[in-house]
Amino acid sequence: MISDGFHQVDLVLLIAVICWALYSVVGKVALQTFSSLTCTTYAVGTGTIMLLPFAIVETSYTELQNTSLLSWGAIIHMSIIVSVISFVMYYQGIKMIGAAKASIFINLMPLSAVILAVVILDEAFTFVHFLGALLVLTGVTIGSRSGSIGNKTTKTTVMADGR
Repeated sequence: MISDGFHQVDLVLLIAVICWALYSVVGKVALQTFSSLTCTTYAVGTGTIMLLPFAIVETSYTELQNTSLLSWGAIIHMSIIVSVISFVMYYQGIKMIGAAKASIFINLMPLSAVILAVVILDEAFTFVHFLGALLVLTGVTIGSRSGSIGNKTTKTTVMADGR
């Protein structure tokens, strides 16, 4: 399960982290001009345009005809709740606490995936999952608290100076 060395997936994960950081920073800049809903609309629209060629190549007309109502429901759920509502909330978080601190909370996604897999899919919850969850929760807690302590100190100093 645990191995040494660098693997291709490591590069993919590194690129994903860099892209998410860029997305958050660009989102913070965009929020200075646009609302959360407008930013999400542009992001979802751009993502749809970028992924559409792959969907066209991978999906046949017959597959679309044979898709069940449950599958269409899952697609609608992913489109509306996961893509739109969650990103509107994420942009609101960026507005409220900043891109750096909001980005820390993205680390909770794998943890929520494991919890849902255990509850819905009856997957086993192993010691490795427990250890990973503990590390993620510790990191998110430390990361989210350390920034707020520094901000409070800065605000107090500014107020003491009368500025």
